[in-house]
Amino acid sequence: MRVGRRLVKGLIDTGSVTTIIKKRIAKQLGLKFGPTDRTVALYSANGSQMPVLANVDISVSFSGLSIPHTATVVKRLEHDLILGADFLSQNHVIIDYKKYSEYWG
Repeated sequence: MRVGRRLVKGLIDTGSVTTIIKKRIAKQLGLKFGPTDRTVALYSANGSQMPVLANVDISVSFSGLSIPHTATVVKRLEHDLILGADFLSQNHVIIDYKKYSEYWG
C-alpha cells in the first residue's frame, strides 16, 4: 500500500485495535510526530509490549483512492504499517471471506 507517495509493506489486521506505523518509516516519510492520548501500552500478537511514541497523520492510498487517518507510532514493528480495526471501522470496510476463498480457491 502507499502512505503519501511511498510504497510500504503493510498489513490489514482485524485483531489490531489501532493503526500502527513503524517509527523508522514515519521519520523517512517526514511525518510530524504529535502527542498521543494513549494511556495504555499496546501489545503484539506474541505478548511483547509495544511502547507508544507518538501519533502521526497519514494518507493511505489504494487504487488511486487516498484516505486520511491517524496512526500510532511504535519503535519496532514487523510491517511498516498495520491498518487496524479503527481504520476498518472508520471506513466501513467489509471483508468478504467467502468471496476471498472463492477467488483463491
